[in-house]
Parts: sequence; C-alpha cells; structure tokens
Amino acid sequence: MPNASHKLTAHHIVSYEGIGEVKELLAVLLNAGGKDHHTFGSAKESLMLGDDFWTQYHKERAKLGINAKLIFNESLKDWTGDNKYPKTEYKFIKKSFEPLTETIIRNDKIGIIIWTKIPIGILISNKIAAESYDKFWKIMWDSNRILVSGQRQWGKVLKELESEKIKLAYYDNTLIPLLGNLKNKKVLDYGGGPAVLATALKAKGADSRLFDISPDMRMRAGERIGRENVYKKVEDIPHSYFNIIICNLVLCIVPEKEVKNILKNIYLKVKEGGTVYVGFCNPLIFDVPESKIDFRMQTKHKYEDNHNYKKIKKEGNYEIIESHRPIEWYTAAFKEAGLDLVDTLFTPEYELKGRKVKDFAIFKLQKSAK
Repeated sequence: MPNASHKLTAHHIVSYEGIGEVKELLAVLLNAGGKDHHTFGSAKESLMLGDDFWTQYHKERAKLGINAKLIFNESLKDWTGDNKYPKTEYKFIKKSFEPLTETIIRNDKIGIIIWTKIPIGILISNKIAAESYDKFWKIMWDSNRILVSGQRQWGKVLKELESEKIKLAYYDNTLIPLLGNLKNKKVLDYGGGPAVLATALKAKGADSRLFDISPDMRMRAGERIGRENVYKKVEDIPHSYFNIIICNLVLCIVPEKEVKNILKNIYLKVKEGGTVYVGFCNPLIFDVPESKIDFRMQTKHKYEDNHNYKKIKKEGNYEIIESHRPIEWYTAAFKEAGLDLVDTLFTPEYELKGRKVKDFAIFKLQKSAK
C-alpha cells in the first residue's frame, strides 16, 4: 500500500513514486475486476521494471480471464515480437516523438505512469472518468488500424506478415512436410509476399523462386532469396518449368475473375504431372467469429453464397477484406483450369470458445495430362 505521504482525496486519487510503488499501482489495476485491460502510450522506458515482471504480470492478467489491447509506442514493437503476452492484441503509434506517459484503463480505474528516471504513478478510481478515458482509447484503437482492401495494398503490412508466428506454426508447418524431398526441385511461390516460405524452402535445397504483384514485397523477397529469383511480371515466369507451385492465401483475397486467371497462369507454369498446392482460410469455418488467427465480422450469408467479409488479424492487428467461396466453387475452378484435385487437407484442429477450428484448407492439385 502507498505510504502516508500519499494524498487520498474524495475523488480517490492516489500517487506513487519509484519502481516498487509503481509495481504496487500495477497490482491494484491487475485486481480491479472487469474483462478488459486497455493501454495507450507505453514507451521503452517502461522496461525498467524488467522483462520477467511484465511477462509474469500479463500471465496473471490472462489467468484472470482479462483480454488486453495495448497501444504501444513504436519503440516497443521489436520487444513485443519476442515477448508475446497471452490474450493480447497490439497496435503501435508511429510518431517521431514518443511521450513518456502510459495510461492503463481497468474497469473503474485509470492508472497513469510517467516513465521518468524515478517513475511516477497516479491512480484514479472513478467510474465516469474511466468510461471517458476508455472512449478516447477506443477512438485511438480504431483509427490506428490499417485496412488492406486490395491486392496491391499488402505492402502496407509487410513487417506484420514477416512476424506472423501463429500462421507459421499452423499453415507453413503443415504445408512444408507435404512437399517431400526438395533438393534441386524447382519451386515457385505464386503471390509469395516477403518470401518467408520461399526462404524456408530454399534452405531445404529447393531452387526457390517467387512472384508477387507488390513491389514492396518483391524487394523484400529479393533481399531474402536473391533478386534473380523474383519475377516482376507473370510473363517473365517460364512455362512448364516448375516441379511444384505453391499459392498461399491469395485466391481468397482476389475477385472471382482473378482467381481463374491465377489458376490458368499456374497451369501454364507447372510441368506436366507437376504438383500444385493452393491454400487459404478454410471456407467451412465462415461462421466462426473468432479463431486464434483473427476476428471475423459475421454476415447473414449462407455457406453456399459467394460474399465478402471483413477480418481483423490478431497478429499485426490490421483489417482485410476477404472473399468467402464454398469449397465446391473452388474445386470446379480447379477443374476448369486443368488442375486435378488429388487431396484436400486442413491445418490442425483446436478448440476456442467452444468451437472446433481448422484455420486453413490446403488443396493438393496436379496438372492434367494432355
């Protein structure tokens, strides 16, 4: 508890000074009740409390069933990549000047911490004030989210894509073992973004190439696998050349006409008898409002209806517009393009909030013999 020198007024304002007392303030907030922990403005100076303290603090918060949404100064972005808290979403303020003030809103309490050399904390216990602060926090949270609404806009979230550890664990780690021995195999990642997968395949001995429509993605991919292995235009990709072509998380973000164009291009570029792996978000979970990967804005459409919907990605906290199409629609499109369906696979199943989820579907295809 704060010592006798602290002032307690009728408005329930308590001050704290020093690392030990700021930890006391945080303990009060931890046990303040409610279901949400909202923060804005934390700076790298907050790490003076120690990595272990913050990691344990948020583990305790998660055990209490409290979800956190944290708007941090950008100086903490790399740190959060290595220190992921459970039940947490992040956003980052991109400013040339970073204030030393952090504000935490928990239930009917507001904690304000000034991260000077000797940190200063203020605790305000007032429901009306807390609600007002939380409304301001929500404005900041909503206005700071990037929306990716078209194929050419994915460069805006290049860094976020590179740090998608959950997607890597579920999708890439399901796909890569399916590919078998890759030594000297010619492999094309069509729409491969910043070459996270292409780099992993190159490390396994593949002649790994990539095509992407985004110049930013191509530049980053060139840094990873060599510029000579990155195609700028579809026309530059040789015909009937690749043993394996992979197209991940692309067909679900392009219009129907473009789906058919992409499948036609893949057919032309893969060798006869070559294998194609096409994957995207599992259409069978179109009505799941939340997975480990994202939040989905529900619509009134049925599974059989082709329709667009919005998703918020938990890793990176950006929004995308995605297209739902039934598996049957895609299998018909594969057949029309001359690609035979060999197998339909799904990433590992888990349960979240009472719903069983398999996040991604992966279709194994083969180029039809002439």
